Amino acid sequence: MQEKPSESLGGASLGSWYAPNITSDKISGIGSWSPENIKTYLKSGHIDGLAQAAGGMGEAVEHSFQHFTNDDLQAVATYLASVKPVRDPEDGNTSRFTLGRAISSADRVRGDQPIRSEDNSNMTGAELFMGNCASCHNFKAEGSRDGYYPSLWHNSVTGASNADNLIATILFGVDRHVSGVEAFMPGFGGRKSDAAQLNDEEIAKLTKYVLDTYGRPQVSVSGAEVKLIREGGAKSPLLALTRFGMAGSMTIITLACIYGVFRRIRA
Repeated sequence: MQEKPSESLGGASLGSWYAPNITSDKISGIGSWSPENIKTYLKSGHIDGLAQAAGGMGEAVEHSFQHFTNDDLQAVATYLASVKPVRDPEDGNTSRFTLGRAISSADRVRGDQPIRSEDNSNMTGAELFMGNCASCHNFKAEGSRDGYYPSLWHNSVTGASNADNLIATILFGVDRHVSGVEAFMPGFGGRKSDAAQLNDEEIAKLTKYVLDTYGRPQVSVSGAEVKLIREGGAKSPLLALTRFGMAGSMTIITLACIYGVFRRIRA
């Protein structure tokens, strides 16, 4: 659990969600953002064409950052601009905020190979997208005109080198309240109460389709990865080591007590 100074603010996994790089690097981080961009994101959790807050960051915006004064927000923006840049080699020379373009698969799934309602077991990623996402995000993934539903291209989640946040967003959705306004997206199987229940393989297909079509296509996704995100992310060995250490310590203490009692009896 010790921090790595050389990778400070360079991103890390937090269970189901991934905290992205927020250093001043212009490719992997947010060095291309203006101070106003940063202030707007912290205050609202949303920047058209760049990023949206969900998961733990959505909670931080809702319960903390939206209540900051303008001076506080400016201070955070100034500090982040001064942070040493950290570059992720997997990002190459392409920022996660610039990938993708408007493309439609409507002809592919409605023309020669239409969606067949009697058999959903072998649906493609394009069919899953058209059936579950296009009604809100637009069939070209441009989002809604008012920006409530974001574009899926030029988007920090779909352009990232790590697919965790895209998977988690599809699984758990978004529910963020800022200034009395709710930003909501339903989950697709992350909770038993979700109306649509997509399994791990379906979410993997959907995620890969979105990445291939609107984001960073070289990122791989598997059903096993989705299952891991669904279950809360990779389990840390620290808990097991802590329990082992506590058990070992108790054993040593017990033996020491027995030895001490034995010596006093002998004395």
